[in-house]
Amino acid sequence: MIPRNGLSANQPNGAKPWALGRLDRNYALAWVILAVVAVILSAVFLYPGATYSGAYLGDVLIALEGAYRIDAGQWPSIDFRSPLGFMSYWLPYLGWQALGQFGGAMEFASVLLAVIVTPMAMIMAQARVGAILAALFSVWVFVLIVVPMEPGWPGLWSNQSMHYNRWGWPILSTVMLLGIAPRDTNRSRWRTALDVAFVAALLFFLFWLKVTYFAFGGAFLAMAFLIAPRLRWTAFAAGAITLALVGISGLAGLGLGAYVNDIREAGAASGVVRGGFVGLIIDNAAEFFLVAVLAVYLLTVARPTLYDIAVFLFVPVAAIIILGQNHHPNGPLLLAVLFLFGARIHTGPPRPELPALLFAIFAVPHMAQTAMSTLTFARNADDGSVAIGYPGFETYYVGDTRNSALSAVAAASTPEEAFVTGRLIGSDRYTHTYSQGEMLEMIDSGVTLLQENELTDLRIIAFDFLNPFPMFVGAPPMKDIHIWFHPGRNISEGTMPPADPFLSGAEVVMVPKLGFSDATRLMWDAYGAYVEDGFEVVAENAIWRVYRRVPGAS
Repeated sequence: MIPRNGLSANQPNGAKPWALGRLDRNYALAWVILAVVAVILSAVFLYPGATYSGAYLGDVLIALEGAYRIDAGQWPSIDFRSPLGFMSYWLPYLGWQALGQFGGAMEFASVLLAVIVTPMAMIMAQARVGAILAALFSVWVFVLIVVPMEPGWPGLWSNQSMHYNRWGWPILSTVMLLGIAPRDTNRSRWRTALDVAFVAALLFFLFWLKVTYFAFGGAFLAMAFLIAPRLRWTAFAAGAITLALVGISGLAGLGLGAYVNDIREAGAASGVVRGGFVGLIIDNAAEFFLVAVLAVYLLTVARPTLYDIAVFLFVPVAAIIILGQNHHPNGPLLLAVLFLFGARIHTGPPRPELPALLFAIFAVPHMAQTAMSTLTFARNADDGSVAIGYPGFETYYVGDTRNSALSAVAAASTPEEAFVTGRLIGSDRYTHTYSQGEMLEMIDSGVTLLQENELTDLRIIAFDFLNPFPMFVGAPPMKDIHIWFHPGRNISEGTMPPADPFLSGAEVVMVPKLGFSDATRLMWDAYGAYVEDGFEVVAENAIWRVYRRVPGAS
């Protein structure tokens, strides 16, 4: 039966009957383009079975340590403190289990996630915008999830650090597609239900990935419910199902209450929202200029509703706040979704030409960096780079290993003195950070001390930014401690937990003589007296002082 407007029930509103075949071919072509990109990138990152870190090695080791802890029977927030949800560690764990090694585990996790998320993005985008924009957006989502590059940083620094941000931006953008009215006003209820299911599943994932992205996704649904009558019940259903899933996961023992406590503790240490927003806007002026051009264009072709105006205010504000919270200078990637909104903010069929062009211009610099990251990975993910080399890390390669000078740092009498006076040889400044070469030297030096003194079967904690030693020597991981120690992010002078019970499970304490950032100083100030009372020095070199608990000491 043909409705009075002459369109079939599944025909896009405003489309001509003779144009349906062409539309179908265009949308099929969009899937083909996505499939080609997905196959090529998946092959590039999965075939070597390796990981390459061109920068930020420590951040990647945190994710892999979480995977190691899960394998040891621990669970995030329940058994160790983490303001990141379990998805940040469980997917790398799946990669490790699938490959039998840590090299390639993050790449496997990223491809697996992209293969699940990107079809959702394509289906939702095709229901709302033209084939060109749907293809651009879906490829954008796949590339951001898969390519190992910290958003906003150079592609030459190819690395898997802060993977949760690389995953969070495109998934939150996909969630916001629900806020675009579908082209077909007569679409079936099951198609609407499918959209709701997609958004609920993605929001649930974001909750257990990094709650920042979940919060803005939930706020967006609330805004749509309040001021967009056509989307009201769709937004309500997606939000209600998401909350139900979160509640069920809490009842299932996934550590909901402990996770909330860890988030609250990190908020107390770092602040929920950081400043510097004006500077971030200036640093990303090109992206905001493109959004301004789109807004001016829309004012000339349509009469925006209150909801349209709210979306064009909400998304940039959310992008800047997230960028500041992530502590990244560039890359407000959430703005991409506005170009899809722009194709629909007028009457009649979609007009994707200018929004698609602006989206392409917006994406070019980011895609250029991801291309550079891909090429850097392909060139270095082999035995031509330095491998970490410990069991499971034979194919984990590290670049930029210059400036390995920590072994030349003179031994100091106390960790406090080392932090204040320690200076890398050849440096004209006091340093509170490591190059990757220095981090590898610290790791190798610490592992050597543990092995030579037969301490590898004890519970170990390092008074440093991260504690990878249990993972490298096969020791049982400590419980109830932070998975990383980052001053101003998840620890601070006012939030350090009491030594007892925090360190009650520690059998070995490793204190570096030149700590990362303020972590060593904060930890020694909080726990130094406890360590000196209940532990004794059993090993030392130019980089580490190793303490072992005295038998019988509490």
